Formats: sequence, structure tokens, C-alpha cells
Amino acid sequence: MITTASARQPDLSSPRAGRIALRGFFTICDFWKLGSAEQMTLLGGIPKSTYHAYRKLPEVSLGRDLLERISLVMGIFKALEILFQSQEQAHRWIHQPNTAAPFHGQSALDRMKAGSLVDLAVVRQYLDSQRGW
Repeated sequence: MITTASARQPDLSSPRAGRIALRGFFTICDFWKLGSAEQMTLLGGIPKSTYHAYRKLPEVSLGRDLLERISLVMGIFKALEILFQSQEQAHRWIHQPNTAAPFHGQSALDRMKAGSLVDLAVVRQYLDSQRGW
């Protein structure tokens, strides 16, 4: 079978894809005003040395877990942009306590900072349900 370049799936394990993913992640974290410890937690508890290396946006192949975490953060950000009229509202929502079932009075950010991939997925699923997905 012959495939064309347009028919092939992008190589998400490529160093270039890793750099693009990291750039998106750090842009979102800067917008949400997250500290380095919070960012390291969202990335799965990576060491400080790895975090600082990633902040330099190297071309690096990222593992599946890290790519999934970044993808979930990007999906959360996108869902918030769709649900709220302003970026300021979206930013506030992520930090405010929430009485909805998956948050139990904590903020969405608190839930995401619990550290597991599932916690990120729960926030994403909640937002998708609010969008009617």
C-alpha cells in the first residue's frame, strides 16, 4: 500500500512534536499563572532538572504519559475558552472552589494537581459534559 504524506498520521513521538507540545503547555500554564511546582505536578511529578530543561523548549521526544497529560491540559483550556465569554472568566473558573460532583468543593486546579492522569481526565470530561459532548 502506498501512502501519501497527507494521509499519514503525524509522528507524535518526534522531537519537533515534543517541542510544540511543551510550548503549548507552558503557554497555558503561564496564562493560568501556575508556579513551577504546580506545572511539574501536572506533568506527572517530573524532577526540577527535567522541568527546567523542558522550559527551554528543546526538541525532545516525549513519552505517551506526558503527551496525554499535555493533551488533556490543552483540551481543558480549549473547553474553557468555548464555555466562557472571556479569558478572565475561564482563568477564574479554574482557580475557584466548585461544588460540582468531581470537585467536592475544591477548584478544578486542585483536582488536576492531585497528580494522576485520571484527575486531569475527570476535569476534561466534566467540561466536555458542560459543552454537551
